[in-house]
Amino acid sequence: IYIQLGEVFYCGYINYLYLTIKNVAFQQILTPIKLNNLPPMIQVSCGYNFTILLDQDGCVWGFGKNEFGQL
Repeated sequence: IYIQLGEVFYCGYINYLYLTIKNVAFQQILTPIKLNNLPPMIQVSCGYNFTILLDQDGCVWGFGKNEFGQL
């Protein structure tokens, strides 16, 4: 995942991401895809099976596996 001019893009092995396109779980995405319907982001942090984003207003967005409700 990376941010370019406030827009978020993702690629790689999509395991727990269902935000923008359907039926892509457990597939490898080689071309970056824009994550739609988000406000401009200024920072990203990724961990094991999760991603946290910070938008320009200071709101935190999280997505990923969320197996135990931690997100």
